[in-house]
Amino acid sequence: MSISNSSSAGLLPTPSFGHLINVKLTRENYLLWKAQFMPYLRSQQLLGYVDSSTACPAKIITETTESRATQVPNQGYQTWLQQDHMVLSALLSSLSEEVLSQVLFLSISHEVWQTLERMFSSQSKARIMQIQLQLSTIQKKDLYVADYFNKVKYLADTLAAIGRPLEDEEIITYLLAGLDSEFDPLVTSVTTRIDSMSLNDIYTHLLSFEMRMEHHNTSF
Repeated sequence: MSISNSSSAGLLPTPSFGHLINVKLTRENYLLWKAQFMPYLRSQQLLGYVDSSTACPAKIITETTESRATQVPNQGYQTWLQQDHMVLSALLSSLSEEVLSQVLFLSISHEVWQTLERMFSSQSKARIMQIQLQLSTIQKKDLYVADYFNKVKYLADTLAAIGRPLEDEEIITYLLAGLDSEFDPLVTSVTTRIDSMSLNDIYTHLLSFEMRMEHHNTSF
């Protein structure tokens, strides 16, 4: 699909918008929705419309000649308005019906964006804290290493998707903290190493340790 250029800052949103943003905003997924929407706005140079850094020009301007000054419509305003309506249309089309009903009366994209942020900001903070708490209390228990690793990785990936990525060292710390005491030799080995280990290295070591324990148990 082609992208239409404009004389003002920003590009008209692509017609394929619906294919780029496939998660509609509900009352439960604001952070994931925003994580999809922000790169789209940046790639189209349209972020300024929702954060108001691309200011709305005056609707009427004064044209001055030698004989007189005349009030005339500002073409810059018309261009800005067209761009903003395209952004507004993209925003509204990405909302579920229950959320859409809360912003239908708003006429510019910045107003919609601000309203959504006010609606979901406290919920977003609570969701981040909830995931962080899950990571800090997660336990392997009877899970296989692969299932346990994937569970921790899913929580870490969720944080990354909503703008709170963790360093590998932090994820590894959560992984090791939730292991049973039978993994203590491995935990000691990892935590006393001078050189750092990647997340994939830890996963490989965990699998290998699990296989050795299973082999040991079946030998008796």
